[in-house]
Amino acid sequence: MLLYTKRRRYPACGGKPQRALSRSAAEQVRRARAQGYSWQAIAGALEISKQAVHKKYGRR
Repeated sequence: MLLYTKRRRYPACGGKPQRALSRSAAEQVRRARAQGYSWQAIAGALEISKQAVHKKYGRR
């Protein structure tokens, strides 16, 4: 049995899948807001609270 001790690399996203997903989610939230979706609708789609989505993706 072969065990992997090192993290696998993901060349399509520069080896950092979590960072790429985070950027992608942020872009989707920006687009949804630009199209007029409410924070409540976006939060429902992400299955988190409205306050959490606003805190994470709201303008600073």
